[in-house]
Amino acid sequence: MKPRLSYSLLATVFGRGLSGGLALVVTPVYIRLLGTEAYGLFGFYLVLFATAMFLDHAVSSTIIRALARPPSNDDERQVYNDTLRTGEALSIGTALIVGAAIIGFAPWLARTMIHAGSLPHDQVADGIRLIGLVTAAQWPTMLYSGALTGLGRLVELSLVRGAVAVVQWLGGAGLLWLVSPRIEVLLAWQGACVFLLAILLRYMIHRSMPRSKAPPRFSKQVVATSWRFGLGAMTIAVTGTILTQADKLLVSSSLPVTTFVAYSLAFTVASVTSVFIVAPAMSVAFPHFTRLYATADDLRLGNEYRRWTQLTIVFLAPATCVLVLAPASLLNAWLGARSTMSAEIAAYLPWIALGTMINAVMLLPFNLQLAAGWTLLSSIKNLLLLPIFLLTIVIGIPRYGAIVGAEAWLALNLSYYIVEVYCMHRRLLKNHLLRWWGIDTLLPVAASFAIFELLHTRFTPSSSSIIELLRSAVIALIVTIALIAALPYPRAIASDLFSRARFARAQRRLD
Repeated sequence: MKPRLSYSLLATVFGRGLSGGLALVVTPVYIRLLGTEAYGLFGFYLVLFATAMFLDHAVSSTIIRALARPPSNDDERQVYNDTLRTGEALSIGTALIVGAAIIGFAPWLARTMIHAGSLPHDQVADGIRLIGLVTAAQWPTMLYSGALTGLGRLVELSLVRGAVAVVQWLGGAGLLWLVSPRIEVLLAWQGACVFLLAILLRYMIHRSMPRSKAPPRFSKQVVATSWRFGLGAMTIAVTGTILTQADKLLVSSSLPVTTFVAYSLAFTVASVTSVFIVAPAMSVAFPHFTRLYATADDLRLGNEYRRWTQLTIVFLAPATCVLVLAPASLLNAWLGARSTMSAEIAAYLPWIALGTMINAVMLLPFNLQLAAGWTLLSSIKNLLLLPIFLLTIVIGIPRYGAIVGAEAWLALNLSYYIVEVYCMHRRLLKNHLLRWWGIDTLLPVAASFAIFELLHTRFTPSSSSIIELLRSAVIALIVTIALIAALPYPRAIASDLFSRARFARAQRRLD
């Protein structure tokens, strides 16, 4: 991996990891200060935030792909700037429409989408109106993040994200503790921080764009040249949003708020692997794949594709082992041994964690398709699976509970892994399918679970949740080392780093 990519990846891991880590740390604090019912409204906000992220993929993916290749002349620099301005117009316009819709339908959403328990209806409606404002502010933030990603300014982007995350999450906890433990205070603070981030990122991107002779403008030509890719990305975004968020909305509207909180927290815990590992990697991999695909060097692209897959598995599989095979130690250390929700979360977590792991692995084939400008496969896949998934959860969740949503999430991602990967490799990187399935993903994951289970069952359980969590972490570290030793690309990277460290130490001795 090139030094520039390594620095970008480390910076992105820091920025996203800091934000995700702070969110995990303060979540128990938010629950204690707000109460379960009020936190359910905050969980609804997180669902809408995730929805906004998916729907924004249509614009941000187009921006990343367009800006991933540097301009070589004045005409290309003009197209660069016009592309950003066009994306701004579309993103901000969509944000205003979505924000106005959430605010306008707030009373209806408060009645139908949330079982608020003892919370007054007016308070819930006011909270949803604030959620509408925060959701609208997220849209340009994600556009500017995508533009900075396409330009390769990931280090600066990560530093700004990390700084705002500290203010956002710790400041929210401080306000709830010192000012007022009301959900409206927390949502207003979240909105202020998101607006601040949008302003900072806009300033950064406009300073980073190459200068053009004419001022940037909304360009119909940009829309005309990218509408096919944008339409495919929008289809994927809309269907992907429904596939990933419909179960949570159904749980929030049909089951008690305590069940919704436990279900959403299970996804929060399972998403740790995505926040700390996969999301940072994909921010670097997508523009990298785009540049490689443009060179038409299939051998190099295939090697990089497999390298990123193996590196992802090295860190993803051991973490998932902890979530699936030892969830109690993590939940008791996180929420406290006396938490009444830990047992219910633990019932959902293995299914959700396995589904999330597969979903995270599938982001690499998906990003390769986007890099090639091929959106048809994912669009068709989502359109075919959507009615089956919706029928399953609409019938199953009200009748059998939220566990149906967790099981459906796993089944959905298994179908991606089996069908989509096969179809993709028939067109892109034809000779890599069996090696990707076997050497890169299936065998390492199976070995990880076997090693973790073998070592974990050899120890007598401790009454201390901290000791149990430390024990699980040590076993996960052993599994990680075993994967690095077994997989060729991680082993080569580790060997190279070790050689550099020995050389640097020898140089210091000579000096």
